[in-house]
Amino acid sequence: MVEAEQGARRVWVCDVDGCGKTYVKQARLLEHQRVHTGERPFVCEHCGASYMRSTHLAAHMRTHMDESMKPLACPRETCTKRFWTQQHLRRHVLSCHAMESGVHSMSMLDAEAALGVAGVAGLYHCDIPGCDLVFSKRKHLYQHRREAHADPSCSHAPFVCDVCGKHFLTNAKRRHHMRIHEEGRYQCILPHIVAPLPPEHPPHTDTGVSWSFATWTHLQRHMRLCHPPTCPVCGRAFASREKMRRHQHTHAPREPLVCPWNGCDKAFQRASSLRVHISRVHHGERPFVCKVCGQSFGYKHLLQRHEHTHAKCEHHQDTSHVGQLKRKRARVLPCPWDKLGSDSCPKKFARLYDVRRHLASVHGLSLSDAELCTLMPEEPRAIKRPRAM
Repeated sequence: MVEAEQGARRVWVCDVDGCGKTYVKQARLLEHQRVHTGERPFVCEHCGASYMRSTHLAAHMRTHMDESMKPLACPRETCTKRFWTQQHLRRHVLSCHAMESGVHSMSMLDAEAALGVAGVAGLYHCDIPGCDLVFSKRKHLYQHRREAHADPSCSHAPFVCDVCGKHFLTNAKRRHHMRIHEEGRYQCILPHIVAPLPPEHPPHTDTGVSWSFATWTHLQRHMRLCHPPTCPVCGRAFASREKMRRHQHTHAPREPLVCPWNGCDKAFQRASSLRVHISRVHHGERPFVCKVCGQSFGYKHLLQRHEHTHAKCEHHQDTSHVGQLKRKRARVLPCPWDKLGSDSCPKKFARLYDVRRHLASVHGLSLSDAELCTLMPEEPRAIKRPRAM
């Protein structure tokens, strides 16, 4: 947490991992820093759900309340709906009761006369020049734009970007696209001690103070390349903050967690390892079950070791011709290249045929079986595999 001056007002700057976000109030900065620390201090007393902000918990607590506790009721006598906020009540009245059934739009003057200025604020306005219609729902506004203001030459995407000419289905998508044409929208305020990146890097503007980017994605890529999260103790850089936080545990050794069971002196560095130890050793849980024989094990590596025994049994029981070919022969015949006055070759083979092919392909020497036998040692040649019964 860093206090700084920005113009004529005091701001609070987040200094966690070089974040750099600024806030006018210190309370807002503390709320933001929970994103870095992962702290969720606001816990629901009914279901245990935790939240970073008290407002999020308050909104969640409404789900545990009865519908009759909602304070705001619809003024229509025939309507029994109730709401938590004035905004939800006003939107319901405008969309369900203010306009006639089947009619989704009215002019601005008619809406102000019927609902007042405050009521019109809850409607959706058509922002096309020369059109003063308002709608009760957003989907009706979008439908009106496509039908009344669509470009006849491009009916499937009527909204066109004024800068690059790209077409969009809705005006909201077009406005969102227009942000990429705003120069310097996303800025990196961290110091840069390296030279500008090559041209294949996303477009940026070097102003001498900060680099600016057209999109949030380009800024995040720049942060990963130029300002990766770095361990403050050893200076090691990481691809993400989560990996850096996991690494920081190595610099802060904690007291070992001793097993609380009587007569057990096992100790662990992590609470998860202690929980697994208690469930497997003291409670006798065996969650890993062999699919072949049904035997259960407490740890996965014990199950894998047990499954190898089934694989070996199947291998020895396979007496077919294909099964015999799959068995690996012992490679006891060394390459005789060193006996011919050349450097030694570390290759070994199981058959004379393989040795002869190796000499021809690798060393360029063709020998017959008789000539090759004179170069091979006697003991390996005398070893014969027992014939399969």
